[in-house]
Order: sequence, then structure tokens, then C-alpha cells
Amino acid sequence: MEILTVSDRECFRVYSNKIKDRFKNVDLAIGCGDLSYFYLEYIISSLDIPLYFVRGNHAKAVEYSYCGSRHEPWGAVNLHKKVVREKKTGPCSGIKFAMGAFWIFL
Repeated sequence: MEILTVSDRECFRVYSNKIKDRFKNVDLAIGCGDLSYFYLEYIISSLDIPLYFVRGNHAKAVEYSYCGSRHEPWGAVNLHKKVVREKKTGPCSGIKFAMGAFWIFL
């Protein structure tokens, strides 16, 4: 099982016309925060895989586009305070725990 994880900055290796070749074996993606909905939607539509995400500390709760306001990327699953079972991987969750100055998403 291969998982693509992305966070904080949009990567030119992902946002590329070669995305299908580079990540052809990826089974699912996880957005770990602070990324635009458009970027996450690009991953979903280009690779045709499930994408789970959590908002980062700098992410907007609502993004606005020509289609109106949105509270999450189209086709993605928000893991905040949820546990989900992916067929190939088992449980994924977005329950956060404070550990000193860090947040850990399990």
C-alpha cells in the first residue's frame, strides 16, 4: 500500500502533468493541513484515489471560488474528529492530542 501525504506547501512534483506517472502506485492520499482545496481536488481528480484531509492551523474554514463558498474539497473526506475505515488500509482518524507544543493527528 502506498500513501501520498501532502502538507503546507503545494509541490511542483504533485502539481504537474506527470502526476499520473509519478504516483501511479498510490492507493490513497492524506492532506495534512494548510493546502488549498483546488490542490487537493487536483490530486483526487488526477489520480482517481480517495483523499482524506484535516485543516491546518493556517487554513481557512471556508474557501471561495467561482462556484461559491465551500467548507471542504469536493470528493475529499474531512477526518476532523472522525475515524474512518478505508478498504485497503484499515482505520484512519483525525482525533488530535496535545503533546506539549505539538498536535498529533492519529
